[in-house]
Amino acid sequence: MSLVVMLSLVVYALFGPTTSAAAVSQESMRLDSLVKAIPAAFVAGVDYAGLTQNPPQVPGFQSNLSLWQQPFSVLPATVLVLDDAWQVTYQGTPPDTCAKLGEGEWNKDRWYAIDVDGKAVSDPTSLEHACTTPVDSSGLHELQFLAYNGTKPNATSGLAPICFDRTREEVAAGHADPGCPTNPADYLPSTIP
Repeated sequence: MSLVVMLSLVVYALFGPTTSAAAVSQESMRLDSLVKAIPAAFVAGVDYAGLTQNPPQVPGFQSNLSLWQQPFSVLPATVLVLDDAWQVTYQGTPPDTCAKLGEGEWNKDRWYAIDVDGKAVSDPTSLEHACTTPVDSSGLHELQFLAYNGTKPNATSGLAPICFDRTREEVAAGHADPGCPTNPADYLPSTIP
């Protein structure tokens, strides 16, 4: 009996972490591809609503499964305006994979937010704690990465772009940026009394 337990531990030590490390590395490469492909595909669009009709395909990956064979999705998300961002969601993520993938992506500093089980994490320590603290009997987690680069001009919400680098005098002279207010009273004077 103890021989079986010892052999099981040896097999896990040799293959378990390697499999997890390989999956994390490959999923990180998928995220690299998505971070480049999605903004490029939607560069002319005012938002990311089209992600629901055209999910991005990355060669070598099933579009709806992670490498640990759990649901994976890429969908539009909202930060300020409907569909002004997009998010990647890994469901059923094992704790060690959640921690490794989350920390690796945190270090790349390319995500607006990272959530574990629906809660935002504020640093690598809170991320690791969230990934290793069970929320239910399965011990698996939902890991989300949110990409947001600001609201695009002419977004369907009607939200105006940020207009902060003009003065009343410049706007009165006809130098308001496209999409910005044209009333000089909406701006600060060039000198503040």
